[in-house]
Amino acid sequence: MRFAVISSALLAFGLGVSAAPSAARLSKPSNPGLVSAGAPETPPQLKYAFTAKIDWDLNNNHTIYTPSGRRTSFWGREGYWYDTEGQRFGEIVRSTDDGVIPPGTNYLELLIYYVVKLEDGYWAYVRHTGGAILRKTQNGVVRVETDSPKYKWMTLIDFVGPGSFNGTEIMTVHHYFPNSDLPN
Repeated sequence: MRFAVISSALLAFGLGVSAAPSAARLSKPSNPGLVSAGAPETPPQLKYAFTAKIDWDLNNNHTIYTPSGRRTSFWGREGYWYDTEGQRFGEIVRSTDDGVIPPGTNYLELLIYYVVKLEDGYWAYVRHTGGAILRKTQNGVVRVETDSPKYKWMTLIDFVGPGSFNGTEIMTVHHYFPNSDLPN
């Protein structure tokens, strides 16, 4: 269920639509229950959870060229987490974005890891996967791990994380709950 909600949410933010196969190349379903599909009975309701802002050092990276494309690694200079009221509740103390840019594209496959010191003194470890158009927009799924009693609820959720750059090296990612029934 979680995957279906997140997949629908990513499609709503523009990822994956062009990857849908053409109906002309597909075989006819043998089971009548597979013949058609409609919209979900309850469309996903994305509820704002928090924001991450990271200042990436995009011009200082390590790059190698492979058959898969250009592999690159970026480091964050600093970053913070902000709650729904705009109050800072975490400092990103280390961040890295390792990815690959397939030949002939400006699409970056994201694999971001970062460590956050939470305002209650505990640590959070974050994995953010997805895709990006270099220095413009990005979409992804964010998983948080922490043993903080105050923020442990975050470990139960795969957040939907669309983001954008502000024309410089600062990336802002708004994190959303996949549906409105999850804790805030």
